[in-house]
Amino acid sequence: MKIIKISIPLSVILFASAYMKNIPPPNEKVACVIFGEAGKGYSKTARWIVASTIMNRRKHAGFGNGRLETMEQVAYQPKAYSCVGDEKNGNWTNPDKTCPEWQEALELSRGCFVPYPSIVYYHDRSVKKAPASWTNKWWEAKRRIISKDFTAYTIKARRTK
Repeated sequence: MKIIKISIPLSVILFASAYMKNIPPPNEKVACVIFGEAGKGYSKTARWIVASTIMNRRKHAGFGNGRLETMEQVAYQPKAYSCVGDEKNGNWTNPDKTCPEWQEALELSRGCFVPYPSIVYYHDRSVKKAPASWTNKWWEAKRRIISKDFTAYTIKARRTK
C-alpha cells in the first residue's frame, strides 16, 4: 500500500479555522418562518426564495423604514410572512424537525448564503398576479423568478418629480 503525503499550507488551516469561528449559529425562530412558508411539500428553491426575501429586506428602506437589521426582525415584522401564527399551517404549528427540509431551513437561518439578488416579495403560484399593494407611489413590483412553487419579485423605485 502506497502512502500519499498531503501538505496543507498553514495559512489555509488558519483561514478555515477563522471562518468556522465566524459562522453564526442557526436561528430556530427564522427557520420556523422559512419552514412555515416552504417546508415539507416545497422545493429547496422555494426555501431559498423565502430566505432570500428575509435577507434582502434587512436594512431596506421599504421594510421597517430601513431599521430591520437581523433576519429575525424581518421574519417577525407584522404581516410580513403569512405562516406566522397560522394555526392551520402544519409546517408552522408542528414542524417536523427530523426531516431534511427542516435542516435546510436551519442552515438558511444562519444567513450564510448568497440570496437571490434583490427579491423582496413572492407569492404562491396559485396567485396569478402580484397584490396591488406591492406597487405604490414609491416603487413597482417586477416579476423576476418563477419556480415550481413561487413567483418572486424585485421592486423598482419610481422616479419622483
